[in-house]
Amino acid sequence: MVLKIPFKLKIGILLAIVISASVGGYVVYHDTAYAPKLAEGAGPWNLYISMPSLYPVLVTRAYGVSEAGDWTSPTIGGSQSFSLSSLKHVRKNFPEYDGYGLPISRTVNTTLTQMSGKQSIPDSIYLYWVSLANQRFFVTQFNITPEIVAKMQQVHRWGERDCSLNHFVFGLLPNGRAKVWLTGCRVPEYIGEIPPQMEARADSSGFGKAHYKKLYFQDIQERAEALGVNLFPVPWEKLERIYTYQKDGKGALRKARKLKQQQQAGK
Repeated sequence: MVLKIPFKLKIGILLAIVISASVGGYVVYHDTAYAPKLAEGAGPWNLYISMPSLYPVLVTRAYGVSEAGDWTSPTIGGSQSFSLSSLKHVRKNFPEYDGYGLPISRTVNTTLTQMSGKQSIPDSIYLYWVSLANQRFFVTQFNITPEIVAKMQQVHRWGERDCSLNHFVFGLLPNGRAKVWLTGCRVPEYIGEIPPQMEARADSSGFGKAHYKKLYFQDIQERAEALGVNLFPVPWEKLERIYTYQKDGKGALRKARKLKQQQQAGK
């Protein structure tokens, strides 16, 4: 005998299945359906790490999180960050580099590449990193506002091609603070400066101060001796200088200071 189910009952069963599948999160459409997309034609977002040559850093873990899309996208890379931050290497791109400022260039900065290659914009980015000169351990959380999303979704013209601001640059300083830019076109766009979310006693794998002092401090000290300077106390005003292809950073520095003044005035 074949059991016949009334049409209205069939509709009710179907609706119940759809509702139950979506309760408690994006069970069915959980990947990127609700996360904002990058500009049309843009590649996946990645992270670039800028650091002063005299105060290099090491990122031990970095990832983006989308609450709306229900995903976490880890990154890989960064093993050559110490060599990329050397005076010799940075000066190939910026001959006037003084060892203190933050250079911004893909050939100089450490690249952290998404493993999953997502083209949706995360809600937040997390960095776990070590300031090697003073062996301090920080966690940075950068929240991506709707205003930043709008900037990343715009298409610009660069020469004969289109471009968009689909990458993040973090300039990491020895007190745990981070300057943030969007990049992807010729001139990076400064977003602002943020404090660390927290300071830890060890890195994300449990290695502490003694480990990093043994591995890196002598080489960092030699960088300072080559310039005839002392690492400490830190001359914070010198770390404010930004090196880009925009007349070696003067324009970017003025823009950064102006934005910082506006933010302080708005408090």
